[in-house]
Amino acid sequence: MVRLPIVGLIVALAILLVGCGETGTALPPAPRTEGTDRPWIDVHAHAIVRGQANRDAEAVSRAFAALGDHGLRAMLLMPPPQPTVGRALPELVAAARSRPREIGFLAGGDTLNPMIHASRADAAAGTELREDFAAEARRLLSLGAKGFGEITAHHVSIRPGHPYESVPADHPLLLLLADIAAEARVPIEFHFDVVTRRLPRPDGLQPTNPSTFEPNLAAFERLLAHNRNARIVWAHAGSDVLGHGTPELAGRILADHPNLAMSLRLAPGRAPENHTLLPGNVGIAPRWLEVFEKHPDRFVIGADQFFAAGEQGSPAEAFARLAPMARQRTQTFLRALPPDLARNFGVENAVRLYRLTPPD
Repeated sequence: MVRLPIVGLIVALAILLVGCGETGTALPPAPRTEGTDRPWIDVHAHAIVRGQANRDAEAVSRAFAALGDHGLRAMLLMPPPQPTVGRALPELVAAARSRPREIGFLAGGDTLNPMIHASRADAAAGTELREDFAAEARRLLSLGAKGFGEITAHHVSIRPGHPYESVPADHPLLLLLADIAAEARVPIEFHFDVVTRRLPRPDGLQPTNPSTFEPNLAAFERLLAHNRNARIVWAHAGSDVLGHGTPELAGRILADHPNLAMSLRLAPGRAPENHTLLPGNVGIAPRWLEVFEKHPDRFVIGADQFFAAGEQGSPAEAFARLAPMARQRTQTFLRALPPDLARNFGVENAVRLYRLTPPD
């Protein structure tokens, strides 16, 4: 196991996190010696905007203010995977145009994702729907989107107001999106809570989830196999709430599907301890490190930071309170990695996969 050096006096503080209704442990502050932070790009961040100018500006300003903290050099902002249509995109486009080396955006979470889930009963996805969907996807790309996101096939509800969403991962519109992404050479940031075997709903999850989760992995693998030129980035690796997203599964599916990458989420979460990336917050889990060393070009950092304004009592506000700890934990993780993996995971893989300008 790779371990971090102990610097100074470490004080363990147990705090009750409101973000996911769970208890987390605060990390000791990382040393702030000039130049010691390992740089990283967050490919999975959310600025929650609702079409109200003052709140929109504040949410984006909070994202800008996070740059530089614990080595964070750049971010890709995107809407969460919404079940209903929203219009956050103009603010994200403006943010990306104002600081193009530091801010980019992914699109479709508030337009394409609702179209997919509204049509979940339409297995054929008729011609008119497919044409409308493709037109919207291409419109988003024309605005400068670096890819599509956040898109989901299976999204577990972990707190009140947090939606449960489910369609087969090989839904016709998801296959179509894979084809469009392949043609445009952009990735899809994909939220997929995997179920490998029939599972009763775990204690603590919202009653809006089904009482039993059915297996869904085979459909995901059909999506991956549909178009090998489509790059799918499986979000939230290391923070799986159902316990089926093991490092062994990650290693197997990466080996079988060369067009799959994974984004690593270091924010506090409900993942079983033996599936987390930083058990005890002191070093890389050996089972994960083995996977990392076999696939050094397939992982990026997707911290799942939320930046929100005027969202009192909402899931977005609760998740936003976790963002500083996510940045801190990400830096702890990067320092625990061998230097070559830290460079790949922190910056180089993201620059290549999302075709970004390397940050200063």
